[in-house]
Amino acid sequence: MASYDNRELLVKKIIENQSVSVQSNLGAHFTQKSIIYRFPKKIGEVDSIVLRLESPTKTITPDNPVYIGTLAHHLQMTSATYLDQVEKLLLNKDYKLVYWDDPWVIFSKDKKLHLKIL
Repeated sequence: MASYDNRELLVKKIIENQSVSVQSNLGAHFTQKSIIYRFPKKIGEVDSIVLRLESPTKTITPDNPVYIGTLAHHLQMTSATYLDQVEKLLLNKDYKLVYWDDPWVIFSKDKKLHLKIL
């Protein structure tokens, strides 16, 4: 059994009442939020974007969301599409990296948030 990741509490505190777009397999961790979208939906509209840059599974193939238990299924998109969306996010001047504690990453429009790299 995997141990609980305490950084999840910090991530939730950082994004507090913001509207967010989160990586598909993280959605269940943020169900208490009233405004939540599946990454990359609503980029440009949401306040923050939360990603967890690690594979939740060792099953990488087939790279198709319809196959349950694969990386593509967890992400609800192919890995190439996911990487393209992350690259677009990195180039998006509206969002800045405000939190990075591997594997957790938060990008936000909120100018008050500060970059944290551990």
